[in-house]
Amino acid sequence: MEKERSAIVELFQKGKKQKEIMKLLKILQTCQNFVIRTIKRFNETGGVMDRARTGRPVSITSVKMRKVVRSRVWRNPQRSIRKMAKELKISRGSLQTIIKRDLGLSSFKKRNVHFLSDKIKTKNLT
Repeated sequence: MEKERSAIVELFQKGKKQKEIMKLLKILQTCQNFVIRTIKRFNETGGVMDRARTGRPVSITSVKMRKVVRSRVWRNPQRSIRKMAKELKISRGSLQTIIKRDLGLSSFKKRNVHFLSDKIKTKNLT
């Protein structure tokens, strides 16, 4: 990504226009928005490095924690979120966020219901 951005900036400094840059870098499968954003970034910051991120950095719901939670859930899917949060020493809400939003899982309580055998099903039909 860094090489592509620096190539775009070099061509831009040589006086090439956006469409010319697109044609020259067609080999790299560069999209037009990428070229536009790179030139805009260069004009604003004077470089091609990423801008500083805004907002509070992620601490608990990091990639490392997601991997730990995923392995624990796959090992024992019946483990409660409260107990797992105590073991990992993180809040229940953070663990729930990881499980629901990041891993795409949903928790539910397994309920015992009456069993419908074939005999009961035929009886209900009649």
